[in-house]
Order: sequence, then structure tokens, then C-alpha cells
Amino acid sequence: MDRTEALEYIHGIPRAPERTGLDRMRALMRHLGNPQEGQKFIHVAGTNGKGSTSRIISLILERSGYRTGLYTSPFIEVFEERIQVNSKYIGHEALARLTGRVKDAIPGVMSEGYSHPTEFEVVTAIMFLYFREMEIDFGVIEVGLGGKTDATNVLDPILSVITSISFDHMEYLGDTIEAIASHKAGIIKGAPAVSAPQEKKVVEVLEGRAQATGAGISFISAEDISRLGMEDWKQLIEFKVQPWGIIKAHLNLLGKHQLENSLLAVTAVSMLTSPGCEVPRDSVISALDEVVWPARMERFGRSPSVILDGAHNPDGMRSLIESMDSYFRDVPRVVILGILKDKEARLMAETASQGAAAVICTVPPTPRALPISELKAYVPDNINCIPEPVYEKALERAVTMAGPQGIVLVTGSLYMMGEFRMLLKKRENLQISKN
Repeated sequence: MDRTEALEYIHGIPRAPERTGLDRMRALMRHLGNPQEGQKFIHVAGTNGKGSTSRIISLILERSGYRTGLYTSPFIEVFEERIQVNSKYIGHEALARLTGRVKDAIPGVMSEGYSHPTEFEVVTAIMFLYFREMEIDFGVIEVGLGGKTDATNVLDPILSVITSISFDHMEYLGDTIEAIASHKAGIIKGAPAVSAPQEKKVVEVLEGRAQATGAGISFISAEDISRLGMEDWKQLIEFKVQPWGIIKAHLNLLGKHQLENSLLAVTAVSMLTSPGCEVPRDSVISALDEVVWPARMERFGRSPSVILDGAHNPDGMRSLIESMDSYFRDVPRVVILGILKDKEARLMAETASQGAAAVICTVPPTPRALPISELKAYVPDNINCIPEPVYEKALERAVTMAGPQGIVLVTGSLYMMGEFRMLLKKRENLQISKN
């Protein structure tokens, strides 16, 4: 099996589980020798901010000299992004070999009466095998969906991290905030836990789960971190976390919400520190200064700059537009928008349109995409709304409409981000070659 065959096999597996629960995943782990056991995992769940928080945690540990695995989803440009060790993607040979190993184990699982594991279960199994093979010191594992019955939840964490919880994936997690929080809280299993600030109902669910499992849980406060300004497109931030005391650092992630994510990540790492796990102050500062997380208020080019952000639910879109208004007040903004049909599209479109000079409606490359005609109907009537399914044309038009002093925002779905990111890299290279 080579890389192409491995990816064809993985992507050919049904995504939707035929049954909920972890029994099938536990059976697959058993047939693979339980590679998830005996490893130090930090488990991260939540609605928004999981990827950014996971990346910051992993980079702080990496800069402290620890071999650190990172598992996230979805990928933006290449599949291998999802499984990394010390910021290096899993290699083609390892991906193919371990995919073959998981594939060979599946008949044994099915002989026990289970249906075929899902795509996410297979990829998660590959990750566990790879991290065991690479002899990682720590693994930072982002939940795929929910937490309680997510395939990653076969692990036993040394620390559970909960990012901001709000409404999303309600067809799977329930239509109340308590039900959604209950799924996320499923990763709390007795080890210490730390959470972003949450509304009262969510706090009660998380504290109840922590008490039931004998875990201690703490909540960070947004008041404990402040933004002092901007320097060279980086946020200058200040916060106090023991054992390092007051830290002033540059955060290489835009967005007001990233202040909360960074404080949560640093607090999480502080809970790991001990005589056997030392994290120098300089490692925290350098990780915040260097961190890159694709398609999260990611800036490309100039005259105009283009911001790429995969906000894909109402809360994420609200945070994004608040940040855009804060950083780029009175700057003409053209939005390229594409949304999936199983999202709260009307609310997202209305929020994305706020402050926009124009909205160009496009379509994410998935059968789940909302048709342009329907999306266009959700954009307020007072906004100039233009349909354009071809990404390159949409980008060209947005850049022209924004003008040299304006800004372009591409948002609504992570499914679009890979292709737009490649177009923007090409545009940046052209600008460099002209100068």
C-alpha cells in the first residue's frame, strides 16, 4: 500500500457511525495491541478554539524539549497535517504502512459482530499507532466531535482541557446547551481539568462531571489577560500564570478570542509542570510568538490584505466579526462567504454581512454545501450581494472591490480554506516577484 492507496481506502470509509458508543473503537484498539495505553495525553474538547488551543499547548511543550504529538481535524491542505510530531507531518511511508496495519485488524473487529469502523476511527487508530512508534513524551489530542463517544475518548488523559462551548452539531449532540456540554464533559475522567470561561449552565455540567469522576476542575478568567496593542500584526498581550508570574508576549494569532485560547493553553501547560516536567518561561514566550494555525484569522498579502478564517458556527462568526471590527475599524471590507446547509446559515450570513461593503456568495466543495441561491437569500437586502462559484474569480473580484486600502475576508466553512489558501500563496508569490 502506498500513500495514494492509503488515502483512497481512508476516504472510502463511511463517515457517519452506524452506532454510537466506544465499544467498536475499543475492539479496534485491542486488536492493535492498545497503542493508546501508557502515553501522556492532553485531551482537548469544546465548540470553538480547540485547534488553536491544542496547537499552542503542543508548541510550548515542543519548545521545552519534549517530543510532542498533535492530532487535529480537519486538515486544510494535506491530509498529513492531522497527525504531527514536533510540528512535522506524518510521512507518506508511515501513513501507508500504518493504514495497512489498521486495515488488516478490521476483519478481527468485525468477526466480533461490529460493523466496519468509521473513517475517523481508522484515522484515530493510525494516530495512536504512530505516536507509540515515535515514542512521544506528550500527545495533544483534539476531539473530533463532542467528546463522550468520540473515538479519541478511548485514551486516559493526564489533563482534560475544555474550550468555549456553544451551539453546533446539534443533530449529533442535542439541542440544549446542557446536552452539548454533557458530551464535551465526557473527556473528564478523574485527571485534572481546566476550562475556558463558560455560561452558568455549562459550568454546572462540567463541575458535576468533575465531581462524579473525582477530578478537580478550574476555570480561567478573561480578566486575567489583556491586549496591550498590536506590533507587526501580532497581539501584544500580558497575563499572569504560575509558576512564571507576569508574562508579556507577542501572540502570532489574530482575534480577540485568541487571547482566551492562549491563556487557556498556557494555564493547561502550567498544570503539567513539576520537578519531572519543567517548562521554561522562554518556551512559553517563544511559542506564543511563533504559533501559526492555518485559516484562523490568517493574513495574506497586502493592498489589500486577505484574512482567511474558517468560522463555521454562529458563535465563531460572531467572535470573528467582533475582531474584524476591532482591528480594522473604518476599513472597507468585502466578504467571500460559503456555508454548509446543516449550519445556522441565516444567522451566520447576517453576522458575516455586518459592516461589509459587499458579500460574494460561493459554495464549499462538499455535498453538504448550501447552494448559492439559498445563501444569497440570507444576506440582508441592503448589502451588495454577488454570486460566484469559482474561487479564483471570487477572489479577484473581492480584491478589486476592496481596493488597496480595503480588506477581504474569506469565511463560513473550513472546507473552502485549503483551495483559497493555495490561491493566496500564489498571489503572495506574484507580489514578491514584482517587487
